[in-house]
Amino acid sequence: MYHLILFRNKTIYYNPQLKVKALNILKKHLITGGFITLGIKEKPDFSDYDREFETISETEKIYKKTI
Repeated sequence: MYHLILFRNKTIYYNPQLKVKALNILKKHLITGGFITLGIKEKPDFSDYDREFETISETEKIYKKTI
């Protein structure tokens, strides 16, 4: 389990299905209260993003897992 996952500028190269799969795998390995960062042009397309993550910085794409 990880406290911080830096996953910047990776998902822009993935098709939509692979993107969701990769982000869900990362989500499973992030502790509650842990942080994930994405690239500036990336979106957090997690299956349950609104319920499980809090946006810390929209401009820097930093998200905190709440559940």
